[in-house]
Amino acid sequence: MKKYIFFSISFLLILCHGCNKNRNYSSLQPDTIVTSPTDIRLGTKHNTLRGVTLTWQSSETDDCIRWGYTTDYEFGEFAGERRDAYHRYLYDFTFPILKPLSQIHYSIKSAGQWRQDKVFTTSADTLSENFTFIVGGDSKVGESDDTDARWRTISNLIANEQADFFIHLGDVVRYNDYWPYWETYFEYGRNLLEKKITFYAWGNHEYGSLALYNSILPGNKKWYSFTQGNALFIFLLSEDDFTIQYDWLVEQLKNTDKEWIIVNFHRPFFTRGSHRHEMDAYRESWWKAFDDYGVDIVLSSHTHSYIRTYPLNLNISSVMVCKEYGSKNNQGRLEFVSGGLGGENSVASEDWFTAKAYSGLHYIKFNINGKKLHFDAFTSSNTLVDSLTMFSQGTSYPD
Repeated sequence: MKKYIFFSISFLLILCHGCNKNRNYSSLQPDTIVTSPTDIRLGTKHNTLRGVTLTWQSSETDDCIRWGYTTDYEFGEFAGERRDAYHRYLYDFTFPILKPLSQIHYSIKSAGQWRQDKVFTTSADTLSENFTFIVGGDSKVGESDDTDARWRTISNLIANEQADFFIHLGDVVRYNDYWPYWETYFEYGRNLLEKKITFYAWGNHEYGSLALYNSILPGNKKWYSFTQGNALFIFLLSEDDFTIQYDWLVEQLKNTDKEWIIVNFHRPFFTRGSHRHEMDAYRESWWKAFDDYGVDIVLSSHTHSYIRTYPLNLNISSVMVCKEYGSKNNQGRLEFVSGGLGGENSVASEDWFTAKAYSGLHYIKFNINGKKLHFDAFTSSNTLVDSLTMFSQGTSYPD
């Protein structure tokens, strides 16, 4: 049985001044609760149970947090780790290893007062081969009032889904270095971002120092990987450092024994419109590694529509599709383009590689259960756009 460590001496050493670990929280009166701080979100330094970190923004200099598996906040009160921000302060608090599929209660103390109780549910066990995640990209907050409103709509829908984590495929905001866009992104998406750990594959619009500063991610935050159950998730940066990443990518692929390999980055190899050929120069490196080492799923966005490709294997043909999805030499990769989190819609047009296309707000929900993977793509009106069940040994695409 896996052993979970709920606290450590290091946590006891960072108890904040004025925070009393033994306080009886059930006796607190409603008039002690305030509504700030803001921009609360969940990230992680390692995986979905280890290194889980809560980040928030505050104008105060001594914020604290209390937490537990109940509203007694039985693990006590701790100082947030403060860092200077471009606007006010950011605070981080990293939980000890968390129990799977459990409710975490927490409250933040700011300006000497506690805000209301908040709750999130932890993921499935990181060894479990049955888990769910949601994917989408191109919220592009700050592009227009309509774009911001669409992000609020679609993020609220995703928040209501049962999922272990969320993957944002990039173009989070319109410009990296404009802090108010980030505040709007966190505020409008708060029902999602406060409840689900978010992993990012950075895009051309937001990648930069502020994106990295605003996020808690594994590794160097630019490209990284983590495992969940029997799946390896790899995140690449399609903006820079392609050669360095290629060497790192090959090492990741050579050294995994996971049943499923899922690679995430912003710019797609196969798409339509003005972005069509942006990744052609990396077919002989990145995509060849996908084919050589049997990547199952490639997730991207950039084009503001939905595309699911037929099975693609450039070792076999650059103009014809394969008969089956899968990881074997004679099978092909499944690439998704999912740019439907709010940015202005692109026309979803057909091409030789296109199995399904849709223009409009959408997200994709995946479930992995052992050697079976199922996905559903939903619109903002909860209409099913696309759906398929795949098996790791191979899956013929529907006629």
